[in-house]
Amino acid sequence: MPTAVNLPLMTDTERKSVGRCYKHEGPEAAIALGHRLVTGSLREDRIAKWAAFAKEHPKGALFCFRGGMRSELSQQWLSEAGIEYPRISGGYKALRRWLIDASAKIYGQRKFLVVAGKTGCAKTRLINRGASGNRLPGGIDLEGLANHRGSSFGRRDTEQPTQVNFEIAVDIAVFNASEEPVPHIIAEDESRLIGRCALAQNLQDTLKAAPMVVVEASLEDGFSFKSVLQRRAQAVHTCLVVVEFLLNYFQLPFRLVLVMLRLVQLYQLRFLEQTYFRTQRL
Repeated sequence: MPTAVNLPLMTDTERKSVGRCYKHEGPEAAIALGHRLVTGSLREDRIAKWAAFAKEHPKGALFCFRGGMRSELSQQWLSEAGIEYPRISGGYKALRRWLIDASAKIYGQRKFLVVAGKTGCAKTRLINRGASGNRLPGGIDLEGLANHRGSSFGRRDTEQPTQVNFEIAVDIAVFNASEEPVPHIIAEDESRLIGRCALAQNLQDTLKAAPMVVVEASLEDGFSFKSVLQRRAQAVHTCLVVVEFLLNYFQLPFRLVLVMLRLVQLYQLRFLEQTYFRTQRL
């Protein structure tokens, strides 16, 4: 879940030991081992972290993967410390199931509007900023959720989310958009794949059946090659800062630093060349 904070009852190593014990000696022995592993000051430290989170997020809730013993025990320990905090029955799996069902219901009941147009006519900017500089009410930035620039401009410098995390983010965005007092939920015209992230089939079907608004703009008005150059310059600056850090901190040989700088330069030139030829084909 995008806003979830991981404050586990047991670390991965502790869970591995308990799981091995469960397999060979049964549930009672595994539970007893878990209590022995998380006891004393270690237990108090974890309760203190949960209590601090509960105080900072009074409208939150705790959950584990299936909503079983781990979250139940955590809730019990908090209660013994004088803190009553809600627990999500069924855990992560129940939350995921609820999101899928809620999205399917929205796709069947709410009206959608698709924003289409040629590459570079600022469709994504329209959804995110609108005429007032704020996100359009009911708007969903699918490319932003996929951390990708679409088929023409490609991947970003940072990694895309996993497929499951992308689907969760889309479901949450759809639900939030459905709660806004607008007649349509608005999304950009997208193919099945945004980079390596795939749209759910029911969302694809909904967008295909939705009415479409086509954004038109001249190449001069729509595509700003200058803005692309500015973004690439920022990326180069970031790379140079990283190289300088490696040179000073790790004391790398100057020849190796020159090679790294050359690779950065070639990467930027290749991107600009691809961008130029793409715009010529529009």
